Amino acid sequence: MKQILLVLAACLSVFVLTGCSEKVDKELSENYIQHLELSKREKSLIQAVTGDGDNPTFIHEFKVDEKWKSVKLWVEKYEYGQLKEKDAVAISVGIEEKGKFVVSFRRLPNGKPNAIVRVSLIDDKAIYSSEGNIKLPKTGSSGSANIVSEKVKVGQDMVLAQVIYSKQDQNISIGDWNLYNNPNELAEKTSKYPAVYFVLCSFSEKNM
Repeated sequence: MKQILLVLAACLSVFVLTGCSEKVDKELSENYIQHLELSKREKSLIQAVTGDGDNPTFIHEFKVDEKWKSVKLWVEKYEYGQLKEKDAVAISVGIEEKGKFVVSFRRLPNGKPNAIVRVSLIDDKAIYSSEGNIKLPKTGSSGSANIVSEKVKVGQDMVLAQVIYSKQDQNISIGDWNLYNNPNELAEKTSKYPAVYFVLCSFSEKNM
């Protein structure tokens, strides 16, 4: 049953993303990456697979020239500013011209303090995915998602988004969006939270 749901999710992602690709392709310049805004209908379709509307899903579109040969997409876990898992979930694949990143966090049902994190790269040829089970601070913890919405140049060790799980009575604030250009400074800025997951990517000039 789990495999069927994963296939359904992958097919649905392709369907949703294909619908908004033409517009993005015209707007996105080479060697840039940007967050992909979805319509209400597209968000509803994604939610139908990922479940609870509070489960964050991040989608980014990128376009590169022949200089860039491969990319790594991964999730890191920090606890109170300390790196605990370097590659909680990760994929590394070869790339050609353009593609899309899809990263989803899905809290497990029945109040379990765990979530499934899935990272995917979709291009014109295939879907590459990996997933893992992450432990949340506690059942009652609340999550907040932040994303880099501006179009930025591709590079190495880029923070695309983050999910912060705080204590129930704790307000979440990270301040300056420019912190996303510096993973170390961002980790320090979020050091008061029990669990912070960074979504990162790193483009490379080397083949896989």
